[in-house]
Amino acid sequence: MIRYLLPLVFLIVTISPAAAESTEIKPGKYVSEGDTGLLTIQKNKKNELRFEIGSVGANCHSCSVSGVIIKGVGHADSEDADGKCLISFSAQKSTIVVEPTTMEECRYHCGARAYFGGSYTIPPATCTKTGRQAQRDRFLTLYRSRQYSQAASTLEALITQCREFMHWIEIDQVRSDLALSQYHNREVSQCLETLNATVAAKFENKEELETGKEGVDVFLGPCDVDSYIKTAKTIWFNKALCTKAKQEGK
Repeated sequence: MIRYLLPLVFLIVTISPAAAESTEIKPGKYVSEGDTGLLTIQKNKKNELRFEIGSVGANCHSCSVSGVIIKGVGHADSEDADGKCLISFSAQKSTIVVEPTTMEECRYHCGARAYFGGSYTIPPATCTKTGRQAQRDRFLTLYRSRQYSQAASTLEALITQCREFMHWIEIDQVRSDLALSQYHNREVSQCLETLNATVAAKFENKEELETGKEGVDVFLGPCDVDSYIKTAKTIWFNKALCTKAKQEGK
């Protein structure tokens, strides 16, 4: 019998730079959806990756946790907790998914209605807090010079491009300004459409905002109401302007 010796084949698996980059946890400032949390990662003098997370939940309850990341696992700084809060960090391009793995121990770092787990993303420059404020400042300049169409376009672009990185109250503030530009540009139907997308439009007054309203699936805690009431009053005022203008056929 003739036996054939098969040659040994060694497969060399290489990881492309793009693949390596997608799983590397990089220093930076990452924002959660709705701007409810900020994850900051930076290297310390020991060349360790240090993290800090601050997040806000319902009724202004918050989380605050910091520590060091070792091989994708965050070890939280804590002297008073009963056990060690361990956190999983996994990166994909500009997003980092954060999940507490020792739930009870990690609860020590949060208020009753707050949570810090979830996806955090580095926003594009135009959608950082500084970038968004620059666009709102540009709107104000245009609005004051009575260039209402351009002013409205600026805010429409802001919401379209950056909504993912904006807190819901900020979105409603922008909608309120947008609606006022539409009102002055004699676009009263668009004004009402813009305002009807806000939380305040679901309620008639502060009392309803505080106690809730039958048929409305939105409930705000006392701290949320305090944070939102100024914006809500402006929305109610602008809605009255546009409603009156529409009734008068302007």
